[in-house]
Amino acid sequence: AGTAAVGAGTLAAIGAVAIAGVAVAASSSSSSSPAASSDSSGVSLGGAVADGYISGADIFIWNGTEWVDTGHQTAADGTFSFTWAYNGPIKAVGGTNIDTGLPNTMDLYAPQGASIVNPLTTLVHTYVTAHGGTVDDAQAAIKAALGLPDVDLTTYDPLSFTASDPTNADALAAQKIAAQIAAAVTLAEAQAAGLGDDFIATLVGEIKDDTFNATTPLNLTSSADLGTINTAMDGDIAGILADIEDANTTIAAATTLDPDADGSVASAQTSALDGTIATITVAQFDSHDAGKYNLVDTAANLIANAGIANNALAVKVTDHASNPVSAADAATIAAFTNSGVTVYSINDTAAAVVGADAAVLNGATNITATGTASAADAQTIMNATNSGDTTIAAVEANAAD
Repeated sequence: AGTAAVGAGTLAAIGAVAIAGVAVAASSSSSSSPAASSDSSGVSLGGAVADGYISGADIFIWNGTEWVDTGHQTAADGTFSFTWAYNGPIKAVGGTNIDTGLPNTMDLYAPQGASIVNPLTTLVHTYVTAHGGTVDDAQAAIKAALGLPDVDLTTYDPLSFTASDPTNADALAAQKIAAQIAAAVTLAEAQAAGLGDDFIATLVGEIKDDTFNATTPLNLTSSADLGTINTAMDGDIAGILADIEDANTTIAAATTLDPDADGSVASAQTSALDGTIATITVAQFDSHDAGKYNLVDTAANLIANAGIANNALAVKVTDHASNPVSAADAATIAAFTNSGVTVYSINDTAAAVVGADAAVLNGATNITATGTASAADAQTIMNATNSGDTTIAAVEANAAD
């Protein structure tokens, strides 16, 4: 029952924490939420969700009849890893692009067995489900129509070259096309809910019908080619064709995958899409034009105006890292109904943090636990999925721990 020094085994289990009240920041590396009820058979699923990498995306698995929410989200680096009762196609919903800071408004899909879920695998999945054939058939048609490199799109991650070879020709070409597709979908969704899905379905349909192929490839910066898609959509995107062309032209000019460098795909996306969705405070809501919006305000204002927050596309606590909220307030913010993205940090007692719902902890960007935590409680806190920095003031453990 006494306090003992934390041994090497415990440190390995909980990261880097200290006793005697010394606060040490540590990064949680877990990429899955606590096991859901179906996590019993040991089918290992893992990979990454990317536009740029997307944190906080909800992962769904197709069970042959419907999409099932696994209860798992992507980690701060966009990865996911968990066991599930069965394998199947993957869907990723919501989250935040960590390169651009923009909310992800595009539902992303991938065929069963894929290790990457991005706009390109979304085309592959859509092709197979809408038109039949094999994944290989779909890939061949899509790569030919978009001029993509001859790689397996279900396992090829262009962003994996960011650190080692940020100007890799194949990776850069693939990521620019993926970003252009995402930009078109984002602009379409900003105009009307569901219009982005229609754009994807129509684009894939035109590839299936051989409108676009190796001989006549689709140029996502071409007003003529975009006009062909618009015509097939009965003119539904006529009002944003110029916006899509401009955004995709900006992305096409990118020269590197490194998000911190000039001329990066990420900076091009940000430049092309920033302002597409209005970001407002609660006080600005009454003067905001009808449509989608992001909400950035203090925790108190967000909580006091739940009706407004519930309808926001994304909700962010102002300067969340320097203005963390209690575990109880975090639960309120995380529960806003229609907010696909919520950004908040938590600062509360270890007992309050451990007592919070797992989904609330998993959604926090940073967690600070004050007071003293047991080794078991420290493990729970460190396992929070999306917490980039986890600080625990003190860990109390007996020798057995």
